[in-house]
Amino acid sequence: MYTPKKSLLLLLKASLFIACFIGAYYLFSAVFSLAHLPQTKWVQAISGTTGAWLVTWAFLRFDKKNFASIELCWAPTTLRDFFRGTVAGLIGMGILSVGVIYLSGFHLLLNPRFNIGAFAATSLVIWFLAWLEEISFRGYPLQLLKNKLHPRLVICYIALQFALYHLVFGWPLQTALLGAGSWGIIFTTAAWYSNGIAMATGLHFAVNLVPGMFGTASAETNIWVFSIDKLPFSANPALEKALIWVPQVIVLATGIFLMEWLVKKNRRKSNTSV
Repeated sequence: MYTPKKSLLLLLKASLFIACFIGAYYLFSAVFSLAHLPQTKWVQAISGTTGAWLVTWAFLRFDKKNFASIELCWAPTTLRDFFRGTVAGLIGMGILSVGVIYLSGFHLLLNPRFNIGAFAATSLVIWFLAWLEEISFRGYPLQLLKNKLHPRLVICYIALQFALYHLVFGWPLQTALLGAGSWGIIFTTAAWYSNGIAMATGLHFAVNLVPGMFGTASAETNIWVFSIDKLPFSANPALEKALIWVPQVIVLATGIFLMEWLVKKNRRKSNTSV
């Protein structure tokens, strides 16, 4: 059992890792900017992924460990876990998105201008963005704290760091805490449960992909487009607030439920081993 002082030092080390990742992210973005490259999603993906791997490598070198020691390696279950996470994310985020769309007064039509090539390219960028964040939050920091501190503390801590990271990059406070923070609980629980980032990456990828499937016909990456069926929710302020808060509360409640399930599972496992 770790003393409060050692526990605090572990949390500070994980915080230092995340701060270094954010710094590296900004640094590589600045380098691309000096090269007069437009700050596209591809540039963000390359900057963030480079920063994530370099910072992870540096911390592992200091610890005299390798990538396999923190589950950042290919395993026989990698594809299976990624597929399971992706399917779960598509179903969960799909239900939430479609529910909000229909309650907002819209219905969906297939986009006649949909381009599979453009959609695939956008999906690849979204996957990279999800992957780099999983490396940075559910890679080294999670493995540093896992099985040393209480699962509930670790999961909530990493979810909070994930929310603060989005706050640094300009997200509104509510969206960062209840949006990214709530999903962060789910992603961290998935990574802990599956002993790696593959399942969490699949979940994260799908959650970010689904909203981009809906939009206007002007975008070739949208599979479905909105068509007004009745007055939009802006005509009903109470409904507008509900459609913002309720999905976030549902995600938070789901995250807490899964976290508590994992805590109980770990407790039973510890009791059995004793």
